[in-house]
Amino acid sequence: MILSICIPSYNRCDSLLILVNSLLRTKLNNIEVIILDNCSTDKTVENLSKIHDSRLQVYCNDKNIGGINNSINVLSYGVGDYILFCLDKDFIETSLIDRFFSFLQEYDTIVAGNIALNLTSDRKNEFYGKGFESLSKIAFCSRHPTGLFFKRSMLIDLNVNDILKQNNIYFHGFFWDFILADFCMRGETAIINWSGLATETATTAARKTSYSYSQASTDIFFFPQNRYKTYTSYIRYARKFHLSHRDFFLLSKRIISDFYKVIHNDVLVFKNDEICRHYGISSRNISAFKMLIINIKYTLLLIHDNSLIFNPVNLKCVITIHTDELVKMAKNGCRAIKRLIKETWS
Repeated sequence: MILSICIPSYNRCDSLLILVNSLLRTKLNNIEVIILDNCSTDKTVENLSKIHDSRLQVYCNDKNIGGINNSINVLSYGVGDYILFCLDKDFIETSLIDRFFSFLQEYDTIVAGNIALNLTSDRKNEFYGKGFESLSKIAFCSRHPTGLFFKRSMLIDLNVNDILKQNNIYFHGFFWDFILADFCMRGETAIINWSGLATETATTAARKTSYSYSQASTDIFFFPQNRYKTYTSYIRYARKFHLSHRDFFLLSKRIISDFYKVIHNDVLVFKNDEICRHYGISSRNISAFKMLIINIKYTLLLIHDNSLIFNPVNLKCVITIHTDELVKMAKNGCRAIKRLIKETWS
């Protein structure tokens, strides 16, 4: 068996070198570390050329093709039985690669999954069966992409570019979730809960502005309107799997519940100076009143979004899960809004 560790890169020479050196410290010969450089200007390629290890393969684009395309294209250079994806700003400990390789040899029926991020100690691994069980547990979760792994033969069959060309689907930021969903319907999956994989810290991220977004950007993934587009796209995409009425309802319920949780948690993201600096925007406080208005706005959008094709009774059931929470927020002097919330589901 061969494991391909695929890393798209652009202007992150320092963190990339640390990552590559850690990976190559393994004594495993059946791995390859694939770098696809997207026209870096910080001497990334020059520094990588100083590493003399046949397991390292560096490729370069003729022109900058953007972060998403570079992330997709790097997969085509791997020849391993499995592909492990990692961003150039993150870190994988050598010992984790050794353990992960042994895991794949033992559980070769697993077609996809992810290694958990930023764990300080090991936990019990999670295994899910083909179909709805995998789909409901690991797909459509807006995961950070580092740590995702796939069986390469199935990745070739899926044709990732065809998936991303589908209409009425918002892929930006979390396109991996749609690919992972297809894998869930094709075989068994797993979440590996071992320590040894770390994302860059907010402090480190603040030192360098994101290359995917700018201050003028309106498509930063944690803006509420983009969260809404992402999570409703998950539901639209799930329709292609022709799930039973019950399973589609349960999956939609989980996705919508996750949407509300995420937009609430994003309040802390907007307050974090370091994170906002990384994305080229100013930090801000979002009041409880403003959060309430956001909740109402997107609840009404969900109710009236015909493209989701919900059964009206089920949609009402899903949305009312959040009524109590919204009413509690409304008690803080917003009695008129409280009445509006109750009327919405009357």
